[in-house]
Amino acid sequence: MKRIFYYNITYACNNHCKNCISHNVRIKRSSNVIVDDLRFIYNKFQVKETDEWTISGGEPTLSPYFCDIMDFCILTSNHINLYSNGRILQEIPTDILKKINRIIVPLYGTDVVHNAYVGTNSFHETYDSLANIINEYPDKIELKLILDGTDNITNLIRSPFWNAFINNIHFSITRLISEEEKSISQSTINNASQIIEDLLDIGKTIRFYDFPFCRLSDSLKTMITSRFVEQNIYNHNIICGSTNKRYKIYQFDKPADYFLECNGCMFEKFCCKIMQNYFCPVITPKEAYISHE
Repeated sequence: MKRIFYYNITYACNNHCKNCISHNVRIKRSSNVIVDDLRFIYNKFQVKETDEWTISGGEPTLSPYFCDIMDFCILTSNHINLYSNGRILQEIPTDILKKINRIIVPLYGTDVVHNAYVGTNSFHETYDSLANIINEYPDKIELKLILDGTDNITNLIRSPFWNAFINNIHFSITRLISEEEKSISQSTINNASQIIEDLLDIGKTIRFYDFPFCRLSDSLKTMITSRFVEQNIYNHNIICGSTNKRYKIYQFDKPADYFLECNGCMFEKFCCKIMQNYFCPVITPKEAYISHE
């Protein structure tokens, strides 16, 4: 049984994103995880090399213990994920960078749009870090393209900035969700469908989050279902380092965010509903399957 260990190692952050999902960033900036905290989890759950560490924050690269924590993760597991805003990825030592499997970095659009959302003039720092890493390791970064209901990502794809990203292999598509939002616009879903299909056409691997499967384009739904490979992931567990609790995931016992009638739908495993349990569809030019965020 494969397990996924999520850890927010710091609440410090050098961005000020709107609707930040790490609400504690603003009130617990001095809170940092140390290696002994991970060692406790390692001993308590007898972490194996086949399990995964997923490191996040705040901005994890700002932790004073970042390198020590990453060294410990690398020593104890064969699969390391890192969530980052990308600003100082170039400062990660090469021996650590090589061992990280996935670095998930969000993009909100071109420089003006991205900076407006993250609350800092940091786009070019993120851009430079990503461009350099993608040039050397095109399978290392997962570019998380976040749709905001406008043409923000389409404009990014059409901009000169995209030339640095086009060789990247892994992408994810998601959308901004605000507390005021009561429904998902069909235009946003159509936009996501088109972007996913366009990226698949040029050989990219794509995760997608928070889009109801039933409202994706017919061509994309057909593509996904025809490529789908059933995998035995029903026994996966996620362990959250902030609570030391163990959670069973990939169960459909919670209401969907927007569509309560989704219960029992034959396509719910592809849908936004599973995101409450950290799973999502992955599509490649050859197959589709369920993995975790």
